[in-house]
Amino acid sequence: MTGCDRNPSLLVVGFGNPLMGDDGIGPAVVRCLSCLELPASIACHELSDILHLPTVWSGQQEVWMVDAVIGDAPPGTIHRFNHDDVLSFTNRAATVHHLGLAEGLQWILHAHPEMAPVNFSLWGVEPETVSPIEALSEIVEEAVGRLVEEFSVAIQDGSPSEPS
Repeated sequence: MTGCDRNPSLLVVGFGNPLMGDDGIGPAVVRCLSCLELPASIACHELSDILHLPTVWSGQQEVWMVDAVIGDAPPGTIHRFNHDDVLSFTNRAATVHHLGLAEGLQWILHAHPEMAPVNFSLWGVEPETVSPIEALSEIVEEAVGRLVEEFSVAIQDGSPSEPS
C-alpha cells in the first residue's frame, strides 16, 4: 500500500494490480499524484481490492477512485461516474474485479455506517490488455497523464467535485 496520510479531506484511491497490465491504471495514477506537491488535505493510496478501502479511510467526505473498467468504448477511454452511478453498477458493468465496485461499497457501508456520508466518485479507464505483464499499454499510459492533469487542476482550484 502506497500512501501519504496527513489528516486529509480528500482521499484518492487507485485500485488494481500493476502486475496485470492495464489493471494497474489506478496505482499508476496514485503514484504520479504522490510525486506532486499535494496539499495536506489530500491522501493518496493504492489498493488491490475495494474491501480494503476502510483501512485507508480517515473521515474524508470525498473519495475519488481510479480503476480499470470494461465497457464498449475503445481502450484508453476515461469514464467519469458520480456517486449515484457508482452505487448502481451491476456486477459486470464496471471494474475488472470479481466483486463489483457497487457490491463492495454496499458491503463497506453496511459494515461501516460511519462512511455513509462519503461522496464516492470513479474515474474508470478502458483497458487494452489485462494479462500478466508489468507495464501499461501506451494508450492507457496516456490516460494516466490525462487523469493526473485533471486531478491536479481540480485540486489546485480547491474544488473537489464528483465527475459529470
